[in-house]
Amino acid sequence: MLKSKPCSEEGCERPSWAKGLCRTHGNSISSLPKAKPLVRDSRPDFKVKKRLKLQSDRHKEGKEQRILDGLRMMQLFEEHWNSHPNKKCEVCDKQLYGDNNTMYHDHALEKSKWKNLKFEIDNLILVCPDCHSSKWTPKMSEKYKQLIIEIKKHYGIL
Repeated sequence: MLKSKPCSEEGCERPSWAKGLCRTHGNSISSLPKAKPLVRDSRPDFKVKKRLKLQSDRHKEGKEQRILDGLRMMQLFEEHWNSHPNKKCEVCDKQLYGDNNTMYHDHALEKSKWKNLKFEIDNLILVCPDCHSSKWTPKMSEKYKQLIIEIKKHYGIL
């Protein structure tokens, strides 16, 4: 049987594994390389604090606006839902069951490209989840494409 050297830590008789240390001492924090000291920012503290405060204020403003936009969008969806008494998909005529759901409303002209039409009820199409998920895929129906073209004409885009 092979006998290995003992651990190089003082007073330890366990067999050494790597770098002359046993498993216990080889995995300890003291065996890790020392971290480099942090370099202090050369700018005065008050400027750093002011910059951080400005960033947090902007973040709060953005968060509040996103919350308000979300509430406005939910009101728009509710109005759109209530304007369709038969609750059927405008693309495939499938009956939509249950309560109002965000998945049932599609912005024909994308919110990201047409920000000014984001809260326009005429830009919404009532769709079933299957039709909604098929938008801009090879499975997108011709009727869906035609509805989008009609909405583009309505807004004078085509």
